[in-house]
Parts: sequence; structure tokens; C-alpha cells
Amino acid sequence: MALPSQVARPTTGRLTSGISRPRVRTMSVRRPLTVLVVLAVAAGGVWALSRPSKGPVSPRAEKQAASNASKKNAPAVTGMAPGVGKLADLANNAPESAKPPVVLPKREPAPVVEMTQKSSLGASDAVKPAVTPPVSTPQPESQPSPEGMTQPSTAPTTTPPPPTSTTRLASIQTLVDEGDSALARNALIDARDAYNRAYYAAAGSPSDQETLRGKLASIAEKITFSPVAYPDDRMASTYIIAGGDNLNRISREQDLKVDWRFIQRINQISDPRRIREGQKIKLLKGPFHAIVDKSDFRMDLFADATDSQGNHLFLRSFRVGLGEAGSTPLGHWVVRPQSKLVDPAWVNPRTGESFTADDPLNPIGERWVGIDGVDDSNRDKMGFGIHGTIDPDSIGKEMSMGCVRMDAPDIELVYELLVEGGTEIEIQP
Repeated sequence: MALPSQVARPTTGRLTSGISRPRVRTMSVRRPLTVLVVLAVAAGGVWALSRPSKGPVSPRAEKQAASNASKKNAPAVTGMAPGVGKLADLANNAPESAKPPVVLPKREPAPVVEMTQKSSLGASDAVKPAVTPPVSTPQPESQPSPEGMTQPSTAPTTTPPPPTSTTRLASIQTLVDEGDSALARNALIDARDAYNRAYYAAAGSPSDQETLRGKLASIAEKITFSPVAYPDDRMASTYIIAGGDNLNRISREQDLKVDWRFIQRINQISDPRRIREGQKIKLLKGPFHAIVDKSDFRMDLFADATDSQGNHLFLRSFRVGLGEAGSTPLGHWVVRPQSKLVDPAWVNPRTGESFTADDPLNPIGERWVGIDGVDDSNRDKMGFGIHGTIDPDSIGKEMSMGCVRMDAPDIELVYELLVEGGTEIEIQP
């Protein structure tokens, strides 16, 4: 079977209309460049015919004029589109009438994208994306140096520096001077107020506090522990004894929150059974509180009344003895109900040895004030108290079984001031 290429083809071709026409021989294009050359020559001829005649022109001048015309009529191109190469160069050399207009892609600016987020008021507001602003480092100012040069100075900080010790000492000294001035005028209430404020301001200075404790204790002997009732003292008042009164009843009915023996003490009454009707006495209203400082073997006594800045008034200090091997527990305590005893009997929990009331060998002395812990750390501590001692050498040492020991005169005064229903005791490291 003959292949399609070997079949003889007729010299004429018949269309569907039945009309025959001679066959046209197809010319093969061997060199595409020839076509371009022909087109270029033709274009050059058209250009030459359309050029106005101005006389003979030298080839050099003609070439220069063509170059200037090309520059004048060429569009302002700032870039070349992808894929444009030599063919574009040839097209640019064609006459203006034969060239289609060149349209370059216009570079549009990037669109500004805005994000939409829900505002705190519940509305949807179009806002710019939350961008952390760049940290702007302030440029240091220049200030003249001693040599006349400029050097950077540190920018002022927005946070004020903490008060220096010098400033603190100055404020304390100002209060001390104020107290000294009031004391010189015999204005004891004003002096106490100034010294007491200085005492709290000097919390970080043990030596300053020790000095101020001495000043305040001296004033307390005149204001608090004397029979004189100063009109400006908020703790003090006067009372006229009526028929049938006794000191215990007066203390209860006037809600003084002190033991009746304290009224006897400050009024210097030798026999409480021999008070008389119409007698004028001084009353002092409590409660009073205590802080035990274990590191210094010291108890500080405070009134519930406060100074002009709301600080409890310091009255005086006492030396104390503490439990052996640090066994005195820390924390917040109150006086145990119905625990205060005069001339108490006592049984040694270690040996079982018992001591009766008024026994001169009773180790806990003649006063006992039981205390209960109120913190989670000391609520389960039982049997602790503040009491006297028959061993004065144990004061300032760790020799008890955990209780706070005091000399006999000191525990008598503390017994009268630490009462149920208002007294608080704080034992600190």
C-alpha cells in the first residue's frame, strides 16, 4: 500500500462549488531576516519621500538630525517591560506612523491595608494595625564641661529616687527638734506627739529608737503614770467618787479596760478600801498592747490611743527573759479569758513538782497572764503566758520553758494593763 506521501496529487484542486483553479506554488521562507530588511528599506524609502527638501545635506548632518529627531519624538520611558529586547529596538526605529503607541504598565502605589478590630465599646471601628512603636531613645542634652567642651548629661528619670538616709535623718531630726521645743515650753502633749512620730519614722535605726524610747518614757511618767490629768490627753479623765463606789466597780462601769489596781497606782491610793465620797481621781482609758522583741529581750508597751499620724503611743519598755533554745513562739496573741492570776499555784510540767500560792520558791512569781495564739502558726500552742520570776538573773536570757519572764515590779504593772477583751500581744523575732 502506498504511503500518503507517494500518492500522485492532481495539478488542480476542486472546491465544493465544483470550480477548478490553478494550483499556487507555495514559497518557503528561508530567511526571516530578509523580510525585515525589505521592510526596513521600504520604510526608509517612505521616510525619504516624506522628508521636505532643503537642499543638499551632508551625510554627517543628516545623521545628526535623525538622531535629534529620534530623541525629540521618543516617549519618556522609565523602564522596560519583561520580554522586550532587540525586536523592540527594531520597532522603535520604525517611523512614527508605522508604530503602534507604546503603553507601559503603570506602577500603582501599594494599597494601604487597614485592619478592623472590635472596640471596647462594642462597635467595629476601622483602625490601623497595632504596631509596637519604635523605642525612641532621648538624645542626651549637652552641657559645658569645666574645660569648655560639651559632654552628654544623663536624661532625668521620670521615677523619683527613693529618699536617702540623709533626708530621712533630717526629717527625724526635725521632729526631735519640734519635741524638744515643745518640752522646753512644758507642752508635754505636743512633745509626746512629735517624739512618737519620730519614733515610727526611725524604724530602721535602733539607736534612734532607743533614744526616743527614753524621751517618751520620761513623758509617760508625767502624763500617763501620774495622778495629773492633762486636759489635752485623750486617754485621761477625772471622776468624782460617789457613795458605795469601789475601784473595781468604777473600772467596770466606766469601761476603762484596765485592772482596778492601775487606778489605785496612778492615783497613789495606799488603801483602796479607804476611798471617800466626793474624792476626785484620775481615770485612764485602755486598752494597752505589748510587743515582745526576742532579739533584744525587750517588751514595749503601747496605748491604744494614737498620735496625730495614727501611730499607737509608746509608753515604756521592760527587760524580759525568754524560753530556752528559742522556744518562745512567735506571732499574734491575746489574753486568755479568765487566765489572770495573782499569787498563782503552779505545777512543773517536766518534773511534776507543785508549788502553792504564796510559795516563795514558786518559779513563776506572783503574777500570771495566760495568752492564746490567734495565728495559724501558733493557734495550737497551749500553756504559754507572761509571768514573774524569782530569778532576776534570768532576765535577758533564754532560761524559761517558753514563757515570757519579767521582774516582779514590771509584771505587776503589765498585769494591770494587759486585760481580756482588747489587749493584743505581738511576739517578734
